[in-house]
Amino acid sequence: MPGTAMIRAAGKGTRMMPLTASKPKPLIEVAGTTLLDHVLDLLRDAGIGRIVVNVHYLADQIEAHLAAHAGDFDVTISDEPVPAHVGKDGEVVRGQDLLLSTARQILLYQNLGFAIPRFYHCPLMTDETGVRLAKRHDSLSLREMRRRGMKPEDLAKNFGTLKPLVNFVANR
Repeated sequence: MPGTAMIRAAGKGTRMMPLTASKPKPLIEVAGTTLLDHVLDLLRDAGIGRIVVNVHYLADQIEAHLAAHAGDFDVTISDEPVPAHVGKDGEVVRGQDLLLSTARQILLYQNLGFAIPRFYHCPLMTDETGVRLAKRHDSLSLREMRRRGMKPEDLAKNFGTLKPLVNFVANR
């Protein structure tokens, strides 16, 4: 089978709540067909035979759907975080909690024929109780913190170990 495609289907779909409260975004229907099936149809039309599907949120539903609707593909399921800028500038900055998955990420890049980026792992930003700031915990985003008036130097004071990263983000 010619060609390989990666389908990123891991996100929680928070901007589509409440539709995604109990159903992952790829399984939301548009014009009577799931978003995932729209993608599968396009890949079929393009002659793609192998797909790697990155899953996480409600992964069991996506896997069951693929079992029922993607039998004509060679399907590989990946439950690994995929950097938002794959293929853009060759560097991946992510939390130190993902350090142990880096070897698997590198293997995935190699198997898909992608250039292997440089990985950087930084300390996690946490709240005052030590819980990491994350969308899944309904934490404020950096954008929201800025909207509420927090300046990059305030972030640097609160998260001193992230000062180089904060300066990098502030100067982009």
